Amino acid sequence: LEDGRVYLQNASSLLPVAALDPQPGDRVLDVAAAPGGKAFHIAARTGNEGELWLNDGNPQRAAHLGELAQVYGVRVTRLTSHPAQYLDKYLGAGETFDRILLDVPCSGTGVIRRHPDIKLLRRADDIGRFAAQQAALLRSCWGLLAPGGRLVYASCSVLSAENAGVVGSFLAGKPAAVDSTESARLSLPGALPWRISGPGSALPSGAADADGFYYACLEKRA
Repeated sequence: LEDGRVYLQNASSLLPVAALDPQPGDRVLDVAAAPGGKAFHIAARTGNEGELWLNDGNPQRAAHLGELAQVYGVRVTRLTSHPAQYLDKYLGAGETFDRILLDVPCSGTGVIRRHPDIKLLRRADDIGRFAAQQAALLRSCWGLLAPGGRLVYASCSVLSAENAGVVGSFLAGKPAAVDSTESARLSLPGALPWRISGPGSALPSGAADADGFYYACLEKRA
């Protein structure tokens, strides 16, 4: 709400931050942070302690995000508007983070019940394009993760090609990457009807009256 007391979110969009499990004092990066719900949830969980770096590739959305952060009393260490697939180059090799949230652009098939126009707007060849972009983002952000750190890959797609397909291919080429989704899922509240096929977990659209969502929790061996 406008006075900063309440920020409304779909229940499934809260789960990636719970899986990320940011702790007070952590250095956290939210890669595609606008409109801000997950970033503000991170700040709430850490008590505004540590560092919170926010990025969004759209300058207008990034500027609005900064305004909202002030309204909600969220202390932002650094706010940038860089293309996410090149974020490692813009921030520099010396920058690493304990926690990285990567909410990737996707087909949005998990939110069709609220946005039925997606059925008309999406084409079959869109999925391969999204998957290639998602893989590039994951590779870029992995370079910013500190040894022993945790990265959560999240999407509001229910298509395996954008989710387990991307993450599985990445894991196959990165021996230092470990899929820790199962242990993270055990710490989440409630008994949600997860679908597990390959790395990560998917929540079907409409389950628990929530949007369809996918997340994979990846940790970097120290």
